[in-house]
Amino acid sequence: SDPKELSPTASDCEARNQICRQTRFFRRIAGQDDDILVEANDRDIETTDLYRMNTRTGRKTLLTEDNPGKVSTWVVDKDLVPRAAWSQDDKKLEGTFWYRDDAKSKWRKVATFGDFAPQFRPVAFDADGALYVVSNLDGDRYALHVFDPKTNKPGEKAAQHPLVGGVELVQAQGVGGPKQVERDRRRAGVLLQLAIAVEALHQGKV
Repeated sequence: SDPKELSPTASDCEARNQICRQTRFFRRIAGQDDDILVEANDRDIETTDLYRMNTRTGRKTLLTEDNPGKVSTWVVDKDLVPRAAWSQDDKKLEGTFWYRDDAKSKWRKVATFGDFAPQFRPVAFDADGALYVVSNLDGDRYALHVFDPKTNKPGEKAAQHPLVGGVELVQAQGVGGPKQVERDRRRAGVLLQLAIAVEALHQGKV
């Protein structure tokens, strides 16, 4: 079939001198050929929502009606229920970790951290429903921990990689400002996940 434009690019919006309302791929849905999960800022330019979208029709179904606001990162469980989120306030230079126990529970604030402060943020749920967070509260290198929803703190350390770190150096030097620090934090989290996955493959655990 002919290709269908599902969302304008940033370049398109700039060329039209428009505020950009974009839809971005989030993840596939197992067993589905046409439906995927996407992020979009349709309702509010300052926050993203999660939608289930049909790629043939472009029709979207909102999954985050009770958005806690200014969300930049969503984390879904094995049933594709949004249960953890990270919101970013560029004016206050701080981020907030949000969590809820299930689809019917209200979002609760876990913690708010300054952009330049040690922190922990959600990464992914496993098949058993445990949430993993990436944290540098214990030092200058990030480690993966199991989140404890009873204490609202990182629990057992799951993994740490010696090559992932150094984000604090960027913060101390102020290189690129808050947005650059935010990009470096995300990159560190992604690198940690990749390093752990590669190590698991080498050890025959996957």
